[in-house]
Amino acid sequence: MTAPIPQMADPPFVHSIGLVIRQRREELGLTTTQLAERLGPWSRTEDIASLESSRTLMPSWIRLQRLAAALDLPIEALLGSGAIAKP
Repeated sequence: MTAPIPQMADPPFVHSIGLVIRQRREELGLTTTQLAERLGPWSRTEDIASLESSRTLMPSWIRLQRLAAALDLPIEALLGSGAIAKP
């Protein structure tokens, strides 16, 4: 019998990004489809849902910039205290 593989906890900022996205989207009265449309032709409703539920752990820097612009937020609001350095 093998021991179970321990699960590593996600860093706190992973969950906070999804929470900030969902809260701000709802403040603006946007659906996930409408937010995906604001992000451009390559974004899908499923992408937004994945971010909000933290199934996508960390979007790319470009996606973070687009999300911040679409949500009318400074990028620091998405990153919170778990900010990462720009590449």
